[in-house]
Amino acid sequence: MNNLIEQFGSYENAKQKYGERPFDLAWSDIGQALLEYRREHNIFEVNDWVWHKETLSRIIEINKNGYAYGESELFDVTTIFLKDTVHATDEEIKAGRRL
Repeated sequence: MNNLIEQFGSYENAKQKYGERPFDLAWSDIGQALLEYRREHNIFEVNDWVWHKETLSRIIEINKNGYAYGESELFDVTTIFLKDTVHATDEEIKAGRRL
């Protein structure tokens, strides 16, 4: 999947291009590649599902200071606090619990 991102030259370029047509089904592979890249590189974006400590939450906003607002709490996704926040896997999201 990373080679899909490489075709655009960078994660940011791929994200920009994907953002221009997010509902086009032909672009679903690049959307999945972007998610996998974020999971691999500890990059957090709005709508990502994460584990913050032991709570599963979807990020609804990230402010300029790196604080993410989850559906039920505020947490820091800057590099200092990444040990407390990790991406949830697809299987964990479906199950609603850590696997």
